[in-house]
Amino acid sequence: MMAGHEVADIVVILKTLPTQEAVQALANKVTENLRLGDTREVYSALLNDSGFEISSSEATVKVLIATIPPNLKKLDPQLHC
Repeated sequence: MMAGHEVADIVVILKTLPTQEAVQALANKVTENLRLGDTREVYSALLNDSGFEISSSEATVKVLIATIPPNLKKLDPQLHC
């Protein structure tokens, strides 16, 4: 239960490599879906090194991006989260 808590962390594990473009697309999609649910609230998404944060006037959710173990050898810090 989140009642009374203003910050939450969520981990998303992608089957694909977590490119900046893929993470941005996911942040945009989540923000878009939130706006559809509450058109009066203002939501913002901010990318960071580990994923992104979605904020509203009442709460912040930190979305941490990971990938499946076979992809770990393929990660390039210049291209991926």
